[in-house]
Amino acid sequence: MEYLDIVDEQGDKTGEVLDRKTAHDLNKLHWEITIYITNGRGQILLEKRSMNKRYSPGKWAPLAGHVASGEEIEDAACREAKEELGLDLRPADLIIMEKGLLRKREENSRISRYFYTVCDKDANDFTIQEEELTDVRWFDIDEVIRMARSDDNPTSFHADRVYLLEKMKKI
Repeated sequence: MEYLDIVDEQGDKTGEVLDRKTAHDLNKLHWEITIYITNGRGQILLEKRSMNKRYSPGKWAPLAGHVASGEEIEDAACREAKEELGLDLRPADLIIMEKGLLRKREENSRISRYFYTVCDKDANDFTIQEEELTDVRWFDIDEVIRMARSDDNPTSFHADRVYLLEKMKKI
C-alpha cells in the first residue's frame, strides 16, 4: 500500500500521512510529479493509461505519479520512470519546468512538480509496467496540443496545461 504525505497549499507537510486511496477519497492535497520526456526530433513520449486507472483511464498522458511519504520529489520522479518505463534516471537528469503547480479541484487535488528530460530511445525499447500502461508512443508536440484542445480529447492534458506543451516546443 502506498502512503502519501498530506501537504498544505504551499506544499509543506502537515504531518498527516494517508494511504493513496484515502487521500484521494478525502481530496487531500499531496505531491505528484510529471515528467515530459522529449527526444531530439521535437517529440514527446506519452503513455496510454490502463483502463483500470481511477483518473483518465485509456488516455494518453505523460509519465506521472505520486511522491510517497518520506520520499524526495526528484527521487519519486526517478522511481516512477524506472517502474513505468524501465528508464534509469538520476535527479541530475531532470530539469524543473514548474516547481509546485497547485491543482485544487472537487476531486484529485494535488501539487505537481513538472520536469522534463531528453531520451532518444525507440518507443519499443521501453519496458512498460503493464498494470499501469498499455502502450507508449512518441508524438509531435503540435499534435498533442491539437488533441488536448479537441472536443474528444484523447489525452489527460487539460486546456490550462497546454502552456507547458508550448514550453516544450522551445526547448
